[in-house]
Amino acid sequence: MTIHDIESLASDLKYCTDDERLALLSEIQQKENYLRVLNGFAVSLIGISTYDDLVWYVAKEVVAKLGFVDCVLYQYDDAKKLLVQRAASGGKNPEGRELVNPLSIPFGKGVTGRVAETREAIIVADLSQEANYVEDISPAASEICVPLEFDGKLLGVIDCEDPRRGHFNEDHLEILESVASMTSSKIKECEVVENLGKQAQILSRVNDAVVISNMEGYVTECNSGAVSLFGYDSKHLIGSHVSELIGLNAEWMEGRAERLAQLDNNGVWRGPVKLERADGKIITIDVSSTPLRDKSGKHVASISVGRDISSLVEAEQKLKESNFELRHQQAELEQALKDTKAAQSAKLAKDTFLANTSHGLRTPLAGVMGMIDLLDETALNSEQKELLSIAGKSANTLLFLINEVLDLSKLDTGKIALQEEAVNLVGALGAAAESLRPEAEAKGLRYRLVMPHQEHVYVRADQNRLLQIMFNLIGNAIKYTEVGDIEVCLSLSSDGSFVDCDLSVKDTGVGFNAEAAGRIFERFEQVDATNRKHAQGAGLGLALASELAELMGGSIVAKSQPDAGAVFRFEARFPCAAGPERQDVTNKIEEIEQKEPALDLNILVAEDNDVNQILVRKLLNLYGWSSTFVENGLDAVAALKKEHSFDLVLMDIRMPVMDGIEATKEIRQLNGPSADIPIVALTANALPSDQQEFVDLGMNALVPKPIDKALLKATILAQIK
Repeated sequence: MTIHDIESLASDLKYCTDDERLALLSEIQQKENYLRVLNGFAVSLIGISTYDDLVWYVAKEVVAKLGFVDCVLYQYDDAKKLLVQRAASGGKNPEGRELVNPLSIPFGKGVTGRVAETREAIIVADLSQEANYVEDISPAASEICVPLEFDGKLLGVIDCEDPRRGHFNEDHLEILESVASMTSSKIKECEVVENLGKQAQILSRVNDAVVISNMEGYVTECNSGAVSLFGYDSKHLIGSHVSELIGLNAEWMEGRAERLAQLDNNGVWRGPVKLERADGKIITIDVSSTPLRDKSGKHVASISVGRDISSLVEAEQKLKESNFELRHQQAELEQALKDTKAAQSAKLAKDTFLANTSHGLRTPLAGVMGMIDLLDETALNSEQKELLSIAGKSANTLLFLINEVLDLSKLDTGKIALQEEAVNLVGALGAAAESLRPEAEAKGLRYRLVMPHQEHVYVRADQNRLLQIMFNLIGNAIKYTEVGDIEVCLSLSSDGSFVDCDLSVKDTGVGFNAEAAGRIFERFEQVDATNRKHAQGAGLGLALASELAELMGGSIVAKSQPDAGAVFRFEARFPCAAGPERQDVTNKIEEIEQKEPALDLNILVAEDNDVNQILVRKLLNLYGWSSTFVENGLDAVAALKKEHSFDLVLMDIRMPVMDGIEATKEIRQLNGPSADIPIVALTANALPSDQQEFVDLGMNALVPKPIDKALLKATILAQIK
């Protein structure tokens, strides 16, 4: 409908009758109203930017003003093939933007569905003749419907109904199609604006710099990240050439052709780029560019994302610069590791040597001490008894030193475990301290014991190791004191759950200075290491005592001044115990001998050392028992297979051909009564941990070397049922 149409009608007025003239004037006025509405609609579209605002404006402000009593705008859902009511005027819209009973009509159903399917506008003069009519909130008599489409794509329909039959005509259809055409164009424009808005939101939220540039290299769009990166505001950035922004024109332009080629061929270009910011600072950015193409696939622009990696580049450069130093340090570490491994190997070799040496010394010493004991049982004159006593003391001193070496090697390898039992601290430590009185008084020293008033204070502790600490501390005081006093003081306090033990040994000996105090608990260290030694010893006693104290969770400290004596204090805390658990060996022997009559035993002895064979044979003969000797474990197994009359086996551990451990395993696998024969280990490995290991391997008990004849007899009798 145009102005020309109105002018043509006006020219017909001169040839009409009065009645015809009135009808023409009414038609002219209606068409003028249509033109005013369309013109106002076109102007109003400029300020509309959202889909909802558009469809509600069309329904309530445009179609309603054209004189249509009812109007509904449908949006087409292509995924569901449905027409969905989105805006209305008339009975469907009582107020605001409210829809009464919103419908969704399938594609092809009813008048609206048929228009959507055919994309052709239709007028239905009488809906009673329409078989597929879809009734909404109230019945209608006539209907007009036009499609909304843009660039061949269906967007929806505009549908109007009227209660009068034959109400709609071609003029209505013409004006409604004009409204639909302008509405369709604006719907597409709103979609574009909405998409641009979403893209703008995305770009604004990206921290990295985002720049869109055309094929000539000029910036057409950027985000706030680009403003921060370049140091310019967006007005300066948009319209600027990328090479000018980078500030290194020659270098950037030189590689531009190559970058564009990579974008076309690979669809992406990425690499580091140096950039001069607005403040003149040179930074390095990591750039990733992707081409933007039109519908034909032609490369029309590029979108680039950049991130400042200057700190990473600087860090990488520092790493490169320090690479040589790192390699040098690595070489030093590798050498240190080799040195450490060598030191560990040397330490292991030393520990193994000490253990093997002490074991090797204990075996012949066991023979010497055993023979001294046997000789002491014979008729001797007074001079012989004196000489034998000296020999026994020397042997015991040597055994004490060997045991210290063995204990220290065991501490190094972690093989010493405390064997806790109920110990009467007052009784055990008091008796041990009293046993050293003769040695002190033999040197003319005054020997004083200060003990608690309680007679029985029981704790859980390793009695043997406690006594070992006490003997070392008191023995050390006696060694280094030539004149004066030795005072041993034991103080105990308890909170009902634990007992705090404080044992001090004070002497008036040679003393030592502060420098010596720093090394007095080190191994093989002595206060006086010159040739004019005050006492014999290897410098192991205090080191062993200190390490045993630490193993108990306690400590030993020493205070002294040269020529003013010394004070050694041992402190430890022990849990309280209910009562004694140990029984004296002598009591065990007496108990066994009272219960058992004299036994005629036949004992198999596996021992490779000739001296120890003689010793054990004499000891067993002393008890009235018969014995058979073999020199290795293999012969012991063979003897048990051949003869079943043996009552017990005494098994040395270290032997040629087959050791005692392997022999025990073989015996336990035999058939017959020999498999269960009692086996008692004879060994220089006499620690409690060793004893438990031998028991776990199938042995019944252990007798350490040098052999204590009373303990040997008690152990054998305890195993004979």
